[in-house]
Amino acid sequence: MISLYENRYTVPSKWVRALAAALLLAAMLSTATAFAQARESLGAGAGVRGTRPARPLEPGAPWALAPGEAFVFASILFVENGKPKYPYGLGKPMWFVEGLSGRWPHLSTEKDGAFFYAVPAGSYEILRGAPVYYTPFICLPYRFEAPQAGKAYYVGALRIELESTVMLGGLWGNYIDSVDYAEMLDLFDAAAAAFAARNPGAAALPLEKALMTRIPGKRPQLVTRCE
Repeated sequence: MISLYENRYTVPSKWVRALAAALLLAAMLSTATAFAQARESLGAGAGVRGTRPARPLEPGAPWALAPGEAFVFASILFVENGKPKYPYGLGKPMWFVEGLSGRWPHLSTEKDGAFFYAVPAGSYEILRGAPVYYTPFICLPYRFEAPQAGKAYYVGALRIELESTVMLGGLWGNYIDSVDYAEMLDLFDAAAAAFAARNPGAAALPLEKALMTRIPGKRPQLVTRCE
């Protein structure tokens, strides 16, 4: 378990929330378009300069790892204002991963918080994440390893407790006030069973547990940009 974090971000005044609400309303259509374009870029290998496509493992679909690729699977679980946000509706977590071989923008979990992706074997950091359309971003100082091609790696369940101000009745996105707690859970047995049931061909790969670790000297923070 990762220790409790006191977030350094504070809300200066009520006008910040009002401004965030106004910006959120103004950006609804453009944000939806941006996410759609990001999804297209993942499949096409195009998009933001320096990014690389990550391929989701679809249930039951024919599957083969490309040379140099490995599977990673895990989950991201948000608890908002004391209540689990999962199973997710529209507010599924989106996250941004950086590795030595490139970046992967706007990767998404599934309804239960799980994600299953094929990526080039290597070392990675989760730069930021948040439920869809929430603001600001949560900078997540965690890394994981998928060092050997041709293998599947379970990298853990990252559980994050946050406090938020509900906007638009919670129908679109809320304003995150603080990140109160973060911990890494080892749910390997259940995750491995879900992985095996998802695609028998992929499940035949060698499977290894390689839990995410916190980057020394860093902690979750609320930011508009993660460096």
